[in-house]
Amino acid sequence: MGKDKNEHAEVVAIGPGKPTITGEFIKTQLQVGDTVILPTMGFTKLEHEGEDYYVGPENQVLAKVKSN
Repeated sequence: MGKDKNEHAEVVAIGPGKPTITGEFIKTQLQVGDTVILPTMGFTKLEHEGEDYYVGPENQVLAKVKSN
């Protein structure tokens, strides 16, 4: 326990957003090309053509890394 490290990843695709329980639509805040930090659990890891991809909801992304 405590040996897992959070993954840094580049966003390669996004969805349009999602509706709330009240019907309001919240647009996706992340953009393709953003660098983010993912949690150690919760995202689905997929391997495709030798690359690892993580699929999960935007609200579980821990942070967006700001580039200089």
